[in-house]
Amino acid sequence: MAATAEEKVGVPDEVQALSQVKIFAFGGVGFAGTISAGEKQYRKVMEMSQPLPWLRLIAVSGTPEARLYALCGIHMLDKAAFEAHAALLKKANPTVSTMSGCSMLPRSAAKVIQEISTGLYDDAPAKK
Repeated sequence: MAATAEEKVGVPDEVQALSQVKIFAFGGVGFAGTISAGEKQYRKVMEMSQPLPWLRLIAVSGTPEARLYALCGIHMLDKAAFEAHAALLKKANPTVSTMSGCSMLPRSAAKVIQEISTGLYDDAPAKK
């Protein structure tokens, strides 16, 4: 459920941008091996003084790919909240667009959530 314009008042630009991403990718992607727009926005949110409330908002109102980024941050900051938010997305289990290197890969959200739960992306914000 997308937020209306009235609901977005007061929501930081980086949170709004992350909530709208359409591809989930960490690390270099594409022919140039650049950092994805989603990862850039994720890093900006994680650098905020209090990212957890914003991540929780994205976890319930963002695109499925944005919700995965939010789950990555929530996993690092609040494991109990991670389980609750992950369960919601797992239940819906949409197909999400992911990218690894030059390859665009449609995957089930449940598979990506499993990777997040193992800590696969826990050090992603530290990668500059």
